[in-house]
Amino acid sequence: MKAWVVREFGGPERMRWEELPDPLAGPGQVVIRVHASGINFAETRMRAGTYSGIALPLVLGMECAGVVEQVGTNVSQLRPGDRVMARARGSHAEKVLADARKVMPLPGSLDFTAAAAIPVGWHTAWHALHTVAGVHAGQRVLIEAIASSVGSAALQIAKFHGCWVAGTASRDEKLALARQWGADAAYNYKSEDFVARVQADTHGSGIDAACATIGAETLERVLDCMANEG
Repeated sequence: MKAWVVREFGGPERMRWEELPDPLAGPGQVVIRVHASGINFAETRMRAGTYSGIALPLVLGMECAGVVEQVGTNVSQLRPGDRVMARARGSHAEKVLADARKVMPLPGSLDFTAAAAIPVGWHTAWHALHTVAGVHAGQRVLIEAIASSVGSAALQIAKFHGCWVAGTASRDEKLALARQWGADAAYNYKSEDFVARVQADTHGSGIDAACATIGAETLERVLDCMANEG
């Protein structure tokens, strides 16, 4: 099979489309023939050598959609020919070895390209807002990097739950996309005081739940946006 391999840390020029041995499914594993794979920001750090725990050589990729080609022992819920999506390291390849517990059946309404963007970004956003925060109708939600993979998924999930949603981004064109996708308010955290904007837009009530993905640069300002018990 062919795969995108990194043997030296660095920029995109370090990526090589190489021939590798086909993977074999062991106990609790499946081999997926990849039809589409999602690209995530974390991979740029892996490739650059700034992501902890990464050793070389490295096959890039974190999520994919495709068809099950081989099933290992102790796997009863999947069979060859199943259309699936999965969280799987090394998914920028023609085939990938995946933990069967991280492989999900693909609904008939989704094609492979759309499904390949779900296992990392969408599941992260769902876990944050639904499982951890438990957002519900009428709440006010702030999403950082709202036009990113996780951010755009979080926006749609929060709107699905009936929330008022605001978001931040570093460029105005990203804010325009967020509004197009349903954001009630969008702020450029590089050029404006989004804390003051949030307080004005919520009439001083603040935010009930925030999805903070940028880190130390903005975290204190996000906390300043929070409502009592947010």
